[in-house]
Amino acid sequence: MERVMIFIDGSNVLHSANRWSARNKKQLRIDYLKLVKSLCGDRYLVRS
Repeated sequence: MERVMIFIDGSNVLHSANRWSARNKKQLRIDYLKLVKSLCGDRYLVRS
């Protein structure tokens, strides 16, 4: 089974979310657990 480690740069994600929110006049909420599960797929998550 493949193993994977996921590292998320929170400041870049926050900056992008704020820019998206300003353009679309909506608040963007990010579910990090869903994001990690989506990126991980069926591989073994070592660390996130």
